[in-house]
Parts: sequence; C-alpha cells; structure tokens
Amino acid sequence: MIQDILYGAVAVTLLVFGLRILRVGYLVLRGNSGIYERNRERVGTIWAPFAGKVPTKFDGARDDLVAAGVAIDLKENKWVEQGRLSDEALQDALAH
Repeated sequence: MIQDILYGAVAVTLLVFGLRILRVGYLVLRGNSGIYERNRERVGTIWAPFAGKVPTKFDGARDDLVAAGVAIDLKENKWVEQGRLSDEALQDALAH
C-alpha cells in the first residue's frame, strides 16, 4: 500500500520535472540567438556566472545587462567585484 503511494509520488514528480525540462529547452531553442550570443560573449566561461565572475564593464563602460555586487575575499581580506547576468538579459534571450 505505502509502496504504491511512493511509486505514484515518484512518477508524478518525474513527470513534472520532465515537463519543466522540456519547457526550458523550448524557451532556449525558440529564444533570440543574437541576444544569446551577446550574453555568451559577455560571460566568457560557462562557470563564470555561477562563481559571480561576469565582468561588470563592457567596452570600458558599466554594462547595464550585468547585475553587480561586492563581496569580501576571505583569503586576501579585500573587496572583490561580483557580476552576474541581469534578469533582463536572460529574459531577452528566452522565448516568451
């Protein structure tokens, strides 16, 4: 009895997860490729957004498509600039 409920819950969870993955794939594939390429060039490496290392300046000026912040580097005990793609930059690249 409980095993059947667990199997059902796992099946529903996997179905919902699979549908979400399909939606993300659709949004990426149907998005604006020009804006995607611009964002990809801006970011540099694939791990830079996860590490907060997206450059906050582009062509010598503050980039409005990068959300900037400041953090403390505990190893060197100094302030470091952090950047990530802004929500607007991501929304522009995805299909609506």
